[in-house]
Amino acid sequence: MAEKDRNNALGLMRRLNESGQSKVMVSTEYPQWLVIAVSQILALIGDDEVVTCGHDLTDYDFSRVLDDSADTAEGKIQVLTENLLVVSEFAAPNQAKTVAIPLRQVSWIAITAIRHALLVRDEGVWPNYVTFEVELAGNKYSFPVVPGSASGIQHSEATSALNTVKAALFQK
Repeated sequence: MAEKDRNNALGLMRRLNESGQSKVMVSTEYPQWLVIAVSQILALIGDDEVVTCGHDLTDYDFSRVLDDSADTAEGKIQVLTENLLVVSEFAAPNQAKTVAIPLRQVSWIAITAIRHALLVRDEGVWPNYVTFEVELAGNKYSFPVVPGSASGIQHSEATSALNTVKAALFQK
């Protein structure tokens, strides 16, 4: 594996580790399902920059997994680029199915929560707290992936994610 590919994989794994309620790795230990899912995701996104990413994996503690065969993780990873939504559904120890959906297939966007515009007291980017859903290829996807357990990182990326999806909707 080229050094650039390794760095991209490690960077995405770190972002995913910080993007939800449950940690998906500990230090430099990587579960098989995560390595497989991230490899598939990177193969699909190529050199596209990740706008936001997240996972739906709750009540999981990788530090308690003694070996990969005892891993019970199941869930979903979402990665948004300027052109694609990549979704990987995984199950431990080593199953992952990853699909890429072009953003040009966005049917609609619905805001599910937003900080009220009149509450903004500084000259920052607004909305600085937003959650939304989109329909792509007949399926509904949430941003952040699990709004109630979203990290600060996901909320800071939400405005960019919303703008990316809106741009795709308007290109139709």
